[in-house]
Amino acid sequence: MKKLRLPRKRVNLPITGVAESKHNAEYELTVVLRSCVNSFSISRQALVLPKITGCLPANTNNSLKLSIPNNIKLVDPYFYKRGKIDILIGADTYWEIMCNNIFKISPAGVYLQKTKLGWIVAGGTARGANIALSSCMLTCAERNNKLSEQIEMFWKTEECMIKENWSEEEKLCDEHFIQNTKRDENGKFIVKLPLKDNTFR
Repeated sequence: MKKLRLPRKRVNLPITGVAESKHNAEYELTVVLRSCVNSFSISRQALVLPKITGCLPANTNNSLKLSIPNNIKLVDPYFYKRGKIDILIGADTYWEIMCNNIFKISPAGVYLQKTKLGWIVAGGTARGANIALSSCMLTCAERNNKLSEQIEMFWKTEECMIKENWSEEEKLCDEHFIQNTKRDENGKFIVKLPLKDNTFR
C-alpha cells in the first residue's frame, strides 16, 4: 500500500487463519492486477494487513528454473528465489483467472499452471530438499457491511482535517484566538469573545 500510494478507507474486518489465528484488517483499497505478459487485467477490493506471511519458498531452489521450457512466459520469473509475499489472491478471484492447461514438470509434484495473468509454478519442492517450515494460505474474512460502515463514519468524524486555503474571516478568527486566549492560575481558559464588524464584510 505504501509503495503504490493508493487511496484507502477505514474498515474493521476480522481475518481468521490456520489454528484460529486472528487479525484485524483496518484498511481496504481497490487494486488492479495487470499481467506482465499479456493485456489481461482485473480489479478487486483488497484488505491491508501488516504482513501476509513469511518469505516463500522456504528455501531458494535454483534447480527448479531448469525445468521450465523456454517458450513459457511466467508471471514470476524468479519463483524459485525466497522472497516477500505482496498479495494473497482470494478463492473468488483464483477460479476466475485459472485456465485448463496444467503440466507436471517434476516427480516431486511441481506443476506448470496456465492462468490469465500468465504461467505460474505450483506444487511441492524437489525431493530431498531441507524444508524449514510448511506454509498454508487459508484465511477467512468475516465481513459485516453495516458494522464496517459505522466504523468508517466514526473514523471520518474523528479524523483531523487540515484545511490549507482559509478565507479572510477564518484567518482573522484564528489570529483572534491566538492573541486573546490564555489560562489563569487555576488552569481555566479565559477567552475574549470576537465581535463581527465591517472587517468581515
